This record gives sequence, structure tokens and C-alpha cells, in this order.
Amino acid sequence: MKDSIDDYLGKIVSGSGKVKNLEFSEIKREVDELVDTEDAFKSFRPALFGEQELAQNSDALLKLRMLVSQLKERSEINEKLESLAYYLGQMRYSLFSQDKKSLKKVLKKFLDDDTNIRDLLSDIQKFKKELEDIESAYREIIAERKLPIDVWISHVTYLEQQLKLFSRIQERQSNIAFNIGRLFVGMAKKELKK
Repeated sequence: MKDSIDDYLGKIVSGSGKVKNLEFSEIKREVDELVDTEDAFKSFRPALFGEQELAQNSDALLKLRMLVSQLKERSEINEKLESLAYYLGQMRYSLFSQDKKSLKKVLKKFLDDDTNIRDLLSDIQKFKKELEDIESAYREIIAERKLPIDVWISHVTYLEQQLKLFSRIQERQSNIAFNIGRLFVGMAKKELKK
């Protein structure tokens, strides 16, 4: 049964089911490192386009602006992961101390609160899709411009670097969410067997 739960969570989060199992201390460390990526979300913008070009109202530019705005909101995933890692620690302590009242509150946080695991998994999937949409819109804008080859290369290089960074962040978020879910389910199952 445990393998089927792990497989299910892995498929939801990563699409492939291939994730690295982490223990609680590793999850906490990974979450702390993810918090350091906040600047990447704040600083990303199609900086290689001048303000005059961005002032134009092409459909691709408008779509890119909207996607970049949504992308900046995806930094909230890190905050949710940080909260869930904290609640996972509270759950461990509640189980250890056999504090049923505290355990009930923590379970509510995992399942019903703003930081619930279902919404988090959905946000991670949306993030992945938004990255694909940003790449498509950005490439469309580059193609519209009929740029000299050196400028075109700098635009494509910038895009690829940024998308690679965000893809790594999204993969780490997926892995952390998977492991939080896996440990949560494992602890909940042990409690239910009592």
C-alpha cells in the first residue's frame, strides 16, 4: 500500500513518479534553500525588450506581461511549502506527545487551510504550465521582431537561462511537496492503525 501512495503522489507532482525521497531534516533544509530563490521571481521580466517595445500592444506582449505577473505569484508556493514543513514538524511532535487536540489542528492545516496540500499540488502544476506558456509567448515575440542574429541570440539565451532556473525551482518544489505528502500520509496511517 505504501508504494502505491508514493507512486500516486509522485505522478501527481512530477508527472513521472521519479522523485528523491527526503527525510524531515532534508525537507526543512530544501525549503530553507528554496526561500533563497525569491529574488528570481521578483527580478524576472522580459528585460531585453526596451520599454518602447513593451509599450506596444501585440497579443504576444500582452500575454507575456500577464504570464510574468502570474509567475511572480508562484513564489507563494515556497511560502506554502515552508508552512507545510512547519506543520509536518508539529504533526510529528503531536504524535510523539500523543496530543490529540494539537494533532487535529495540524490535520486541518494540511487538508482544509489556505496552505492545504491539494491546492499546493495544483499550484505547482500551474507553475509548470505557465513556464511552457512563457516560453511560447517569448519566442513568438522574438520571431515577430525580425531581430539581427546577435540580438536574437541574446534574447534566446536569456530566455533559456531564466526558464532553466525556474524549471529547477519547480522541480525542487515538486520534490518537496511529494515528500511532505509522503511523510504526512505515512504518519496519518500510523495514527489510524492505533
